Amino acid sequence: MSGNQINSIQPVTFIHNSTLLCIDLKGNCITDVHPPIFQNDSRLAHLYMSGNKLTTIDLQTFRSNRKSQSLDLQNNTITDVDPSTFRNNSRLSH
Repeated sequence: MSGNQINSIQPVTFIHNSTLLCIDLKGNCITDVHPPIFQNDSRLAHLYMSGNKLTTIDLQTFRSNRKSQSLDLQNNTITDVDPSTFRNNSRLSH
């Protein structure tokens, strides 16, 4: 779904995808990510969201993604991230 000028994602978009391993949303126009959007994606290992228009990351957004290994948020305009945002993501390398 990269490079499709997507500007928003509904909180229920990935709700029934418990086996999803990778989501590629880079190069869109996404401005925010609602916290429940990835809550049922317990196997999600790779999330690519570079090149969007994100400005904040909610403290709860990635709380249930304990198997996350990579998260690409470069080339956004994120100004503040709470230090506890990724505390449940011990496998996260970048």
